Amino acid sequence: MSNASTTVPTLAYFPTRGLAQPIRLLLKYTGTPFDDKRYELGPDVPNLLQNFRKEKFTLGLDFPSVPYYLDGNVKLTQSIAILRYLGRKYGLVAGDEAGLVRQDLVEQQIQDIKQSFFEIIFKKEDFESKKDSYIAETLP
Repeated sequence: MSNASTTVPTLAYFPTRGLAQPIRLLLKYTGTPFDDKRYELGPDVPNLLQNFRKEKFTLGLDFPSVPYYLDGNVKLTQSIAILRYLGRKYGLVAGDEAGLVRQDLVEQQIQDIKQSFFEIIFKKEDFESKKDSYIAETLP
């Protein structure tokens, strides 16, 4: 048996759910074993990404960032690109143009909902005043 066939893919991110969590969930759903690599965060803002920076240019990534996914010769960054790759790999994408269009639409709608959510949670002083309108206007 070759070494390549025994190597599990690697998904790397920080010790948070964040952008990597949908990828983790998809890998679990498909029963795909993977190395869930977590880069510890640095002690302060200037050094926050120091552990990732030590190796980011040694991984062979076209656009080094996290999350990244390594699967044999496939080396990807960008969470949506990784999700799309896995969807195609495991037959979880639409089979016709109408389905693909709908899939793209839902993907972008989810991105808009997430962006609106992040805008209120990261401005903690405004959270209480904005959460009700977010629930009433963004989620329906």
